Amino acid sequence: MEGSVPDGLTAIAAFEGRALATLIAALLTASITAIGGLVLWYLNRRHERRAAEHLRRERAADMQRALRAEIRTHIHQLDETALNASADFMLARIGKPDSSSGGGREDREADGAAPRLFVPLIPRERHAAIFEAITGDVALLPADVIAPVVRYYSQIRTIADFAEDLRSPRYGEIAPERQRAMYAHFIEMKHTARTFGEDAVAILDWSLASGTSAHLSTPARAQFGR
Repeated sequence: MEGSVPDGLTAIAAFEGRALATLIAALLTASITAIGGLVLWYLNRRHERRAAEHLRRERAADMQRALRAEIRTHIHQLDETALNASADFMLARIGKPDSSSGGGREDREADGAAPRLFVPLIPRERHAAIFEAITGDVALLPADVIAPVVRYYSQIRTIADFAEDLRSPRYGEIAPERQRAMYAHFIEMKHTARTFGEDAVAILDWSLASGTSAHLSTPARAQFGR
């Protein structure tokens, strides 16, 4: 019949229509699947980041509690009254004959030997075990906490080094006046350490009470790509 579409062409058109519909459906399905996968990845990633952030906050809080306990313990040992009493006692004895060095004064005089002069016995200073254990993680501490804590422990390190000088044989060989001056300076350094320690404890108390351990310092953000 003239003007009519051949049956073969009709079939081809119908096939192409179904193929196009199938292709569109496949593309839509693939797009939806891709978008769904992307959304799922984003949600998982956000959950992982939140979990990691929570762990860092807990780590920072645990570190602050441990440091506070260590500093408080040392502050208790740096009682100002006891320090001053010890200083007065030691400074009064430096340069005088040491009655505890063994043998009576009569025996030394009989031997013609000069009396041994008193030299303070200085114990080693060890007050930074916790800080030394976490030095590599200091950047995890809140920015406002780092400076006071590091200042305190720097003073503790200086005192420890100075104590080793006082423990050396060379200290016992210098003039008593210099011995007294060095020992007085040693005690003054301890007073300074107490002040620095009180400042550090105060900022740690504030940080833990206010929850600022959640705010990472700038070095920590750089370290973890935050």
